[in-house]
Amino acid sequence: MSKILVTGATGFIGNSLVPVLVKSGHIVRCSVWRKSNSIQAEQIIVNNLVEQMDWTEALNDIDIVIHLAARVHYTNENILSSSEEYYKVNSLATKNFAEQAAKKGVKRFIFLSSIKVNGEFSLENKPFTEESSMNARDPYALSKLYAESYLQKISCDTGMQIVILRPPLVYGPNVKANFLNLIKLVDQGWPLPFAKLKNKRSLIYIDNLISAICAVITDKKAANQLFLVSDDESWTLSELVRALGEGLNRRTKLFSVPVVFLIWMLNILRRGHISSRLFTSLEVSNNKIKTQLGWIPPVRSKDGIVITAKWYQYECNS
Repeated sequence: MSKILVTGATGFIGNSLVPVLVKSGHIVRCSVWRKSNSIQAEQIIVNNLVEQMDWTEALNDIDIVIHLAARVHYTNENILSSSEEYYKVNSLATKNFAEQAAKKGVKRFIFLSSIKVNGEFSLENKPFTEESSMNARDPYALSKLYAESYLQKISCDTGMQIVILRPPLVYGPNVKANFLNLIKLVDQGWPLPFAKLKNKRSLIYIDNLISAICAVITDKKAANQLFLVSDDESWTLSELVRALGEGLNRRTKLFSVPVVFLIWMLNILRRGHISSRLFTSLEVSNNKIKTQLGWIPPVRSKDGIVITAKWYQYECNS
């Protein structure tokens, strides 16, 4: 078994990953903002992700790094300052971290990137693959792209293996942001104007992402590879709403409105930036990791959606 350092251990993904690693017999060390009683593993306080951060203590005797920590929240208040902050935290701090990891003899550096590196939408019936061109648009996606580039150069210069995973939206119990907002809308019984939308989106259930991360920890065939990871199924918004309604035991109310009108309404409400997520496709092919490593998502997407909905219902009623 390996000695693994996990960053972002108290986050949505880290909270699910660490117990699985421990149960699998790995020796796990976690970098955290503050000590957490919920983490049953060694914890090292890391006050901030900055370019000058000294990782010596955290990296002592570590074989494998799983780098989950990142700035993910995007605001439109000041795009220039946001871009700089994303670059400092997600790009330069990752570069500094990986350089120190290589010097300390870390064998493999696993980096959680984002499918947004490939773009905000895919063409109809042409899911993104590892060979797709990169088309990062917003500061978050660009910062992940720069980080990937830095890691590839560090690997070439030092011999430290890297593995890059690009997931789409991750969902599951404790999910936040847009997916949680959609669950709330369905639970409240609001009529939703998505009946005729045909665009499809790929997602990944939290347990499936954890399984994919575990699959690349020691497999020799994963060394210096990029993998796109997702559930096997893609979803139209109406299909997703109906699946959530099933999990919530709520009757869904869907009706049809022209997309042009919906875009106009979102612009009026100053929510135009979410139009691409609602009305374009973003499909991901997971064929490479399945073929090369024999990975199979352990949870069907439909089951994951229902489980997530039932988690929300339990949380609201407890």
